Amino acid sequence: MTGPSKITALLWTVLLACCLTGVAASATEVGASACPAGQTCPATGPAPSGAAASVGEPRPTAETPVKTAVAKKNNTLRWNIQNRSGRRVELQLYSQNRNWVWPSANRVYVLPNSKKSTINISCRKNEKICYGAWVAGNTRSYWGVGYDGRRDCRGCCYICGRGQTPVIKLLW
Repeated sequence: MTGPSKITALLWTVLLACCLTGVAASATEVGASACPAGQTCPATGPAPSGAAASVGEPRPTAETPVKTAVAKKNNTLRWNIQNRSGRRVELQLYSQNRNWVWPSANRVYVLPNSKKSTINISCRKNEKICYGAWVAGNTRSYWGVGYDGRRDCRGCCYICGRGQTPVIKLLW
């Protein structure tokens, strides 16, 4: 390998090593049992209706690093979220322009109480993305667009390619 392919292979190696050691995100994706920070685990409940990822594109998870996240910074969005609810909170990010969910339709990010979590996603430039968060085990107690991404919200949506969100504080 020479030139661009050698650089691409090196970038993938670094991204993969980063994600496998849990450095890629400070939020934890988790399922029914606790997972170490930065690991991807199944969601605790069924996938929200209409939450399947688009066909033919990889889901942007810690397990599947997306090349465009490195190559095109204007196709990323950094979420800064602080769980100040005193409860375990699960979160998904929902595209309003296509049928897409981060980290995926059957996975969630778990936000530890009182800590600021940073979630970096790859997305389409100018795509509108909204957060939905809920108390683990109680999808009726929610912030933003909620568990299934279908609730109305104020100030819970941001545009891909515009850098990062302010710190979003989830209060009970």
